[in-house]
Amino acid sequence: GFRFTNWTEPGNGLRFKINVVEEGDYQIELIKRTSEANRGAFLSVYTEYDSIQGEPGIETSTLFPEVLHLPQAAQTLTIEVSKTGDSGQAMDWLDLIVLHRIPTSNQEVLLNAGIEIAGDSGKSVKGTFSDEIVYFLNGGEDIEFQLDAGEPFTVEPYADNLEILQQVEFFIDFESIGMVDAAPFKWSHQIESPGDYTLNAEFTDVNGVKNSARVQITAN
Repeated sequence: GFRFTNWTEPGNGLRFKINVVEEGDYQIELIKRTSEANRGAFLSVYTEYDSIQGEPGIETSTLFPEVLHLPQAAQTLTIEVSKTGDSGQAMDWLDLIVLHRIPTSNQEVLLNAGIEIAGDSGKSVKGTFSDEIVYFLNGGEDIEFQLDAGEPFTVEPYADNLEILQQVEFFIDFESIGMVDAAPFKWSHQIESPGDYTLNAEFTDVNGVKNSARVQITAN
């Protein structure tokens, strides 16, 4: 997958268009590689509405302790180098940015949720999302599923508390192919032409919080 590099100068960074579906507090998690010799690096993360700073750290995953308060709106999320640190490179590369919604004390969220996709041949895989992820930008590896072109397959959501799920919309290559709004929220489909495809399932719970799970499909 893609890896975002060039974290070597103050001001270097990335900008992404995001659509926040619910106003609230969010935390940023970075999945990346950073040199163990690097100390003192700082990154700025901001939108038009709020900003934070944090150290990328030397771990593979870093969750910034500061919180972004974001309104329900389309906005631009920017992550950029403030200080490069001892090694002169704030990060070797960035694989993944995750924006975590911090639930209110009285708000239940979907737990251990995802989708299971199964073909007529009996093969199946699962694609998951973290409990509170509402938006992600992925440069890493996706879950992959192979089937024959024209082979029917089903996609079924799962969660520990599926009763709070309100609807699921399914996308192939980011074009909607259908939506279900009643349990068990199962969808059947088939891909006629050989090729590589991206299947997304967008969950909406009874509180209006949206999440998504993704699987890469290869039709042979």
